[in-house]
Amino acid sequence: MQYFAPISLSASGTNNKEKFRWLPREVIDEKSQDTGGFADDFVQKFTATGEAVGGVVQTEEESAVQLQRIVSRCSCQIYFCYFSDELKTDSSEDISVPPQIDPKHQSLNTDAIGIDVLTLKHNMLEATSNSEQYEMVVDIVNNLALFVDPIKKEMGEKRRRLRFECQLMGMAEMRAKIMRYQSELREIVSLGRYLERQLFYLSNEENTNTTSTEKIEYTEDQLIQEAEETKQRMLTVSEKLATYISSYKQRQVNQVKEFDEGKNAKKGVEVIRRFEVCFEDCIWKLTESDGQIALAQTQIRNFLYTRTVRDSNCGDHLFEVGSVRITNLLPDTIYKHALHRDETRQTRQPAIRLYVRDMPPVGGISVKEHFELNIAPMVAEITHRLFDKMMRFFFPGRNIHANDSLDGGDDESSSTFSFTRKIASTLSMRSNKSASEKLGLQKSLYEKDDIDRMKERADKVNHFMYIKIPEVSFVVSYKGNKDKNLIDVNQFNFIFPLCEYHEQNWTWLDLALAVKQRCKRVLVQQFMKQKLLRNRISNFSIEPTPQGVSEDEKKRIAVGITTSDQKSLKTPK
Repeated sequence: MQYFAPISLSASGTNNKEKFRWLPREVIDEKSQDTGGFADDFVQKFTATGEAVGGVVQTEEESAVQLQRIVSRCSCQIYFCYFSDELKTDSSEDISVPPQIDPKHQSLNTDAIGIDVLTLKHNMLEATSNSEQYEMVVDIVNNLALFVDPIKKEMGEKRRRLRFECQLMGMAEMRAKIMRYQSELREIVSLGRYLERQLFYLSNEENTNTTSTEKIEYTEDQLIQEAEETKQRMLTVSEKLATYISSYKQRQVNQVKEFDEGKNAKKGVEVIRRFEVCFEDCIWKLTESDGQIALAQTQIRNFLYTRTVRDSNCGDHLFEVGSVRITNLLPDTIYKHALHRDETRQTRQPAIRLYVRDMPPVGGISVKEHFELNIAPMVAEITHRLFDKMMRFFFPGRNIHANDSLDGGDDESSSTFSFTRKIASTLSMRSNKSASEKLGLQKSLYEKDDIDRMKERADKVNHFMYIKIPEVSFVVSYKGNKDKNLIDVNQFNFIFPLCEYHEQNWTWLDLALAVKQRCKRVLVQQFMKQKLLRNRISNFSIEPTPQGVSEDEKKRIAVGITTSDQKSLKTPK
């Protein structure tokens, strides 16, 4: 398996699918190895254009999008286990039936049920990407792992909007709304039954009377169309009625505080689907926008990402990295290895472990029941140039040097923190918009109603019930942008503080800023403490000796012998 991606999405200025094409077989098939001369498996990849990772595929058409090999040829194993009833297969397909379990072994685990599992495994990956290609890959992975049926997604959005409408209503207004929808639903049901009777009478008349067949068929088509429209109206009104009744009951429960904790604890236990991505070894080279100039190289081993989907919109996310090493590839850098594990401290735990447990959304706001990040002791040797390049790589278009503040969460115009920007937003942000388009966008922003604002705010905010980042030690070396900087440190032992938060309504940006501010305060304290301690030790070591002490006394203090012992040693026997 190998992966290709366009070098730049914004180069063409439009998202035209016709410019993308299928690659020819000459590019996909592996070239025959040259057994003679100096060519071997390593050199052979660079003998032909585009064969190595990062190579550009030559195009015959000028209008076609230029593709680049972002992942070289690698082995891939896909495991797909499906137990749901939603999988539609033809009767002619040969479906392999799993063998029956022996009854004597089946009694050992009677509660075991089959769940849908999709596992993608790579043994060795060699990848390269620029910022836009990275966003594209993450967007595809998110859509694959978080895939929702478009019809179900549309229905969920409608229910979500109705719930927001219910939150803006009072109890009396909701009761009146429910009664009105009940009356409307009764009328629609009566109309549907009337149309069904008319169709029945019309079919009987058609069988008995053969004179006006065309008129009867025309009337029958009209009745069938009207009956279908009535059924659609009945489904829409019944769905709204069910949502209003559910919200009304929930409001009643919230007022009297009759929460059934036992039932809520049982929800979200059953596993529905699991998605896994793992690989043993990966070398990822981060490049500039041209796809050729390297910025850094990341080597990751024993990578594992697991997403478990449970009922009631619950789920778990587990992200583990066994070991990580980031190499600085910028020219004229004083630190070669930007980040790697501390070799002096041997631990079996993974270098990075992130665990997130989701609960059902409340009022459209995502609820994170548990958020925990564990990091092994690391050695970080960072320069200001590398930090600036990495921030522009992962967060393009953001002002990374702006003042950090947690007070801007209510500003609707403030940008939100996201790990990836969608491709459509990438194109819209990087393309040159006309004045009419910008004016239309500003008008649409002002024309939003309260429900749309509530939805946007709910999409931005997460409710973190518990956040924990344990304490960990770092050996930090930092070089600023100038030759001499006050903040330059070398082999500084920094203890990353324990970060623990409860019941916080934050965006991802707010969480990052809170951890950053916490680290800043602790870093200043530790920096000043170690600086003062070093100065005291250095002052003590160069302190001049007292003038009133003789040379013999100095020897006695240093060696531990008295002056009389020295005289006895000097006198000959």
